[in-house]
Amino acid sequence: MKHNVFILNPIAGRSKNMRSIAENAGRLFGDDVDFIVTRRLDDYYDAIRRYGESGEDIRIFVCGGDGTLNSVLQVAVEYPNLSVTNYACGTGNDFLKHFDHPSMFKDLQNYSDIGESRFDIIRVNDRYSANVMCFGMDARICLTYERIRFMNFIGKYGYKLSCIYNIFKGISQTCRVEFDDGYVFDGPMTFVCVCNNGWYGGSYNPVPDASLTDGYLDVIICKKVSLLQMLRFLPKYKRGRQKDIPDKYMEYRRCRSLRITSPEESPFNLDGETYMCSEAEISVDPGRMRFFYPESAYGTSKKKD
Repeated sequence: MKHNVFILNPIAGRSKNMRSIAENAGRLFGDDVDFIVTRRLDDYYDAIRRYGESGEDIRIFVCGGDGTLNSVLQVAVEYPNLSVTNYACGTGNDFLKHFDHPSMFKDLQNYSDIGESRFDIIRVNDRYSANVMCFGMDARICLTYERIRFMNFIGKYGYKLSCIYNIFKGISQTCRVEFDDGYVFDGPMTFVCVCNNGWYGGSYNPVPDASLTDGYLDVIICKKVSLLQMLRFLPKYKRGRQKDIPDKYMEYRRCRSLRITSPEESPFNLDGETYMCSEAEISVDPGRMRFFYPESAYGTSKKKD
């Protein structure tokens, strides 16, 4: 059985890059490499299960963005003999911003010297999120975008159109959020953001101190606000200064678990992928994810656990 497996998502990257990936992988690992090229999640899952059930120590290179990594992790974390990495060739690689030098993930030659860590992961009912889970306006915007992104006439304006649509539809909704320490938020809100890592959405870094190894979740609740109020506070939120925003608009808490309940089935966004439900049991699963990386991706500012 091959011990270096490349999962290629032709939607996430560019098909012409696949030949380059195969050539570079061959130079680095010789014959000890396998490739899975598919657009169907079931094909990912079946292949990953076969490798997991082998019991052999296998490295999985996820070639794509955060969404492809999320899809692979749904199965890979169930097998302790599987470790994963994200070879960055998708449209979004926010998870890799945990590292001091995320650009190191763009060149396979950097994997000639490999390190590995065990990272926490967010569990949402029976699903997982490596990076950030969002509920509320953020998740609704992403859901709309998913539905319209492949329409030919939408083009590059898909995300902006999704934002405009959801603003006119209304930016707040009612939910109940129960924390493991007994605290309860019950009422209208704009969004809830549950962070394992600090980055999402390309440039949003609401919790700069979020850690992948501390066994805690960082949670931000944006209460019901007007559009003008949200636009005023958004720059602070984006730069991780949510503590400078008054509690009557936004609150920050840390926990190991929480429950979000909605009166009706609503979208939850897990690393860019939509999950629909009306009640979500959310918890941190410490050290569940085996993640390997080029040693050069870490500088001196972060501890490797």
